[in-house]
Amino acid sequence: MGRVKKPHFFFKIAAKSGVGEKLKAFMAKCAQVDEQARKWVEKQGASSYYESPDGMAGGVVMVLFDANTLSKDGWQKVQVPGKEGMEYLKDDDGRCFWIPTEGSDIEKEMQALPLVSEAELIGILQFKPKEVKKDVPVPFTFGNETPALFLHHGYWYTDVPYESMSEDCQAIEEKEFLRRRMAAINER
Repeated sequence: MGRVKKPHFFFKIAAKSGVGEKLKAFMAKCAQVDEQARKWVEKQGASSYYESPDGMAGGVVMVLFDANTLSKDGWQKVQVPGKEGMEYLKDDDGRCFWIPTEGSDIEKEMQALPLVSEAELIGILQFKPKEVKKDVPVPFTFGNETPALFLHHGYWYTDVPYESMSEDCQAIEEKEFLRRRMAAINER
């Protein structure tokens, strides 16, 4: 399955603007649910986890325990079809991925972990509807990718698949976006 080709609109938003303040609150919410997920995974005794693909932040889809873990109450190893039947799904270090046993309390806890949806960005960034079919606007979607969003030197930068109607969102070229992203990564 290949990547879905989507349009790119790059924006620079002042952190002190109305949209900038909403982005700050959104990212704080993302950090909060990420921390909740991390603490839950830690409580389970897992060393790391994979976030749910259903949102911008939060949620847990599967975990990794110590490499010496052969079994764990309430958990089962993830199996996938292989060349010789079913095989355990493993990371590059040979550790198995684990999911809660179906119907268990652990599964219910995991599914109850909060998620922050990237759909919240639609209202924050005030996306401009793309087209109308039979007088009905086409629904917004991010496809199979989470939008890039980061803060650098007093400005939020983002790459989204829609134009913005907000005056706070200043359109920039891809080259500037990529330079700012690289600078933000290098300054960490």
